Amino acid sequence: MLNHLAGVRVLEIGRMLPSGIAGYELAKLGADVIKVEFPPHGDYLRNNPPFIDDRGDMFLDPNRNKRSLGVDGASEEGRKLYLELAAKADVIIAAAKPGTYERLGIGYETIKADNPGIIFCEMSGFGQNGPYRDLAAHGYSADLAAGVVGLEERDGIQTFPDSHIPISPRVAGLNAAIAILGSLFRKQATGEGEYLDVAQFDSAVVFGYRDLIQYANNGRRGPTFADYGPRFQVHAAKDGKQVLFAIPEARLWKRFCRALDRPDLEAFATDAVLEYTESAELQAEMKKVAATKTLSEWVAFAVETGVAIAPHVPVEDLPTNEHLIARKMLVPVASPNSGKEILLSGSAVKYRSAEVDFTPAPELGGESVEVLREFGIDDDRISALTESGVVVQGGAQAPVSTGS
Repeated sequence: MLNHLAGVRVLEIGRMLPSGIAGYELAKLGADVIKVEFPPHGDYLRNNPPFIDDRGDMFLDPNRNKRSLGVDGASEEGRKLYLELAAKADVIIAAAKPGTYERLGIGYETIKADNPGIIFCEMSGFGQNGPYRDLAAHGYSADLAAGVVGLEERDGIQTFPDSHIPISPRVAGLNAAIAILGSLFRKQATGEGEYLDVAQFDSAVVFGYRDLIQYANNGRRGPTFADYGPRFQVHAAKDGKQVLFAIPEARLWKRFCRALDRPDLEAFATDAVLEYTESAELQAEMKKVAATKTLSEWVAFAVETGVAIAPHVPVEDLPTNEHLIARKMLVPVASPNSGKEILLSGSAVKYRSAEVDFTPAPELGGESVEVLREFGIDDDRISALTESGVVVQGGAQAPVSTGS
């Protein structure tokens, strides 16, 4: 188990994916991440299909290694309780439209008055200022506004490519985690807290920086994959499977040609990756070359020669992919609903000092009592809070209505 952030208390009051990912990254490092949820639904992603064992898949994966505290944040008693907890926290991850937490009386300035060392990370779709400030956002919203995804027409409807995975919620979560880690390090040296404004829009813009700076400086977009030509392209292998040849460097192209005993192709060697785009001759030759070996033979060839060749692995084949299994990128975790074993994604980073351990995503309010005790709330008050419904304990959650 990793203990890099042992002793760091995090209150994650946001819901949906960006704040969930930010909290998850800290939780994996050993921080005590407490997911503060408003009953009766808590985080909407719990009930957002498709499901794995009756829980939303987008909730199960990035909410592992956390505990849940169910608090009626709309009540005065619930607000006071939250402020008591915030006064003893190191980090708060909040996610909502700008101004939401100020209206609830639990915004940064209110919390900072009692806890000047707080690191308050406020996440939103478009940031705390600007013309788009008050726009609500879901997965694709910031991607579209930031120009990192195009549209295609299908049956008369403008839609996103099937292959596009929303970038901004995921990258915003990672950016938030990085900023929080930096702020914790700074706090060690100065004792000072920090306010962090993390927007999905900004995260998507930085992710797609190349087109932005090309248009800003040269009035045109950056190159697309189609611009790179046959030396950096996907071709069909002998068994019909797809393989990426990514050999733009002249020296590696020459090595590739010599290993294939094709000195005639060395004439196409150049380090200017876009100069061979229009080579119909090389395009035809590469199709022939690709068809001389099966996909597994091309992978073995790449290992032997050191040139960049990669297999295309369809997502339906990933669960049984030998490399994915070797990298432990599917891990068994107990389902929070039934306790049965389900498979979720592994850790993208491997640590030599310890394994990354995973605990199930919490049920709504599943750890409310133990969390409140740890924050110094006595049992009589806890009983009163649970009896009045201000605090929810034990995993009670209501389904989200899908009606109009």
